[in-house]
Amino acid sequence: MAACLGPSKESFNKNLNDLCKYPDVKNPKERVTINISGHIYIVYRETLDNIPGHRLYKLTKADPSYDSEKDEYFFESNPVLFPYIMDYFKQGTVHFPKSFCTLTLRTALTFWKIEDSAVPVCCWKEFTRSSMEVQEYFKVSFLLNWTGILHRSLDEKATKWDHFKRKVCIFLNDPASSFGSKIWALFFLTNLLASLFIIIVEMDENFRVPVTWNVTQSVNRTNPRITKITRTTIHPTLKIMEGWTTVFFTIEWTLQIIVTRCRFWFFKQPGTYIDLISNIASFLGMIFIMRPEFANDISQEQLLIVYGFVNFARSLRVYRLVRLANYYRSFRLLIAALYASKMEIFLLCFLLVTGMVVFSIFIYWAEFQVQDGFPSVSVGCWWAIVTMTTVGYGDLHPASMGGYIVGALTAIVGLICTGLPIPIIGNTFNEMFQAAKFEEQWKENLENREKNSAAKLSKTELESTNTTCCTVPDDDKESLNVGLKKINMDNGSPCCKNTYGLPQIHM
Repeated sequence: MAACLGPSKESFNKNLNDLCKYPDVKNPKERVTINISGHIYIVYRETLDNIPGHRLYKLTKADPSYDSEKDEYFFESNPVLFPYIMDYFKQGTVHFPKSFCTLTLRTALTFWKIEDSAVPVCCWKEFTRSSMEVQEYFKVSFLLNWTGILHRSLDEKATKWDHFKRKVCIFLNDPASSFGSKIWALFFLTNLLASLFIIIVEMDENFRVPVTWNVTQSVNRTNPRITKITRTTIHPTLKIMEGWTTVFFTIEWTLQIIVTRCRFWFFKQPGTYIDLISNIASFLGMIFIMRPEFANDISQEQLLIVYGFVNFARSLRVYRLVRLANYYRSFRLLIAALYASKMEIFLLCFLLVTGMVVFSIFIYWAEFQVQDGFPSVSVGCWWAIVTMTTVGYGDLHPASMGGYIVGALTAIVGLICTGLPIPIIGNTFNEMFQAAKFEEQWKENLENREKNSAAKLSKTELESTNTTCCTVPDDDKESLNVGLKKINMDNGSPCCKNTYGLPQIHM
């Protein structure tokens, strides 16, 4: 039983003491002098040869770093980190304070040819934290500035047509590139909202008008929605809007194919095919909108299938809302957070599906003898998922003691299943949001640094010009003072005049 609970406190302390103990040196007289950027370290050769594979292993006088005059080995590296590198030669592990930048430590490990696995478990979390933060920063930076790919210059073999396509591609996909691109983005968004508005209101009676032709009664219409489709049509204004948005998105999709710099990547995206299906369905929907009499010669079942497919495919244009991520940073961060949390989302779905199946079976048999109980396990699946997500519509509910127990367990398990992964997803979004704020601050810092550097450079050049223009040797000062009285002040160099308009003399 004790073995299952892990090592005892005494054995743990003994192992810890063994790890912290330096090995004994058998030959203390043989020492090596190492110069690390001017800092002298004298170590035992036996210590350096204790672990093979690193840069100081088996040093000889033939090594390029050996200085025969001073009888030392010189290395240009970080001298502050070398004492922690020495721990690796003695113990096989590299410990370091938390105040160190781990990227600097990683550079030192690479210089001395030491693997990252030499960092022990007590320092590993801190060692990887900064690397993960930097990786997260670059990931978010690339995500927020992905349009930089569009601005990459073309090679020398590019034709005028290639340069034109590059300009059009930037215009269509990067609203921040120019004022015209912002107008285009606003125009695209307006058409997208108009198309979605049509889908929402096209079956509303307030936006439909009676047909102007005789409706045949050859087909029996028992579904009131089918009757509405055959006896009414959408308002003429909506017809014009639907036709315009269909043509607009078709032209825009075609332009994207023509000007894209990588057609393989373009056709690899699922949004390409979603837009294609949506455009085709929009043209088919225009047939029913412009000529509803075609629906009179189709049976109710066929009309339900055709009209349902067309409207479902047309509704796929909602996917174009994802393209708004190109224009809004927060939306891109949300999509990136969901993509980064795909394992947590999969875990959430797996737990919900597992609980749904288990408790739907339990509730069916628990309510088996109730007259108005659950008619099937599939209906129990609906009840289980609604209960586990704490929605509780109330359309189905248990009515027996066994059903009450199963319902209580379902609610408790649902809280656990949904409560575990969701905070992780929220934390991922928070980390990306913080990285995005840091990216903005860092970019602003770089811009300010460039401005300050440019200002200092121009000031230095101006001072250098003033000095070189009017510097006078000491021997000529006396003769120059006499000669100044005869010099026309207007002929002096403009860069060497003081605030009073007189030549500035640098002694």
